[in-house]
Amino acid sequence: MDFYITSNASCGEVIEKLLTEKLSCIAVVNECNMLLGKISKKDIMHELVEHSNNYLEIINVPVKNVYRVPPFGLPTHTVYEVIALLLSSNDQCLFIVDCNQRIVATVAFIDIMDYILNSSEIHREINVG
Repeated sequence: MDFYITSNASCGEVIEKLLTEKLSCIAVVNECNMLLGKISKKDIMHELVEHSNNYLEIINVPVKNVYRVPPFGLPTHTVYEVIALLLSSNDQCLFIVDCNQRIVATVAFIDIMDYILNSSEIHREINVG
C-alpha cells in the first residue's frame, strides 16, 4: 500500500485512495519522494465547500492547491514529543522523516495507544514471571 501521492495528482485520486485504503490522511511527496505535506479527509471537505455550486469540480482540483504543511516528526523524537506534535497539529497521524525529508514511518494516535497497552502487558509479564 502506498500512503503517499504526488502533488501533481488530483483530489479525485486522493478521495479514491482515502476510501479504498481506509486512510485518514495521505502524505504528499514530490518527484523525488520528499515529503511536502499531507492531505486529509478534512482538507478535502474544506475544499469541497469552495465548490458549492458544483461539488464534482473537486475531482479535478490538483492536490498542490489543497495540501498543507503540518509538523513532521524525526526518528530521534520521543513518544512524548510525537504526542505533542500530534496534539498541536490537530491531525490523526504524523509522518516521520529522515534528514532527506523522506518518510520513514507514520505514527497515529492508535499506534501510541497500542504501544502503551503492549508495554503495560510486557511490564506485567516481567513482574509476574
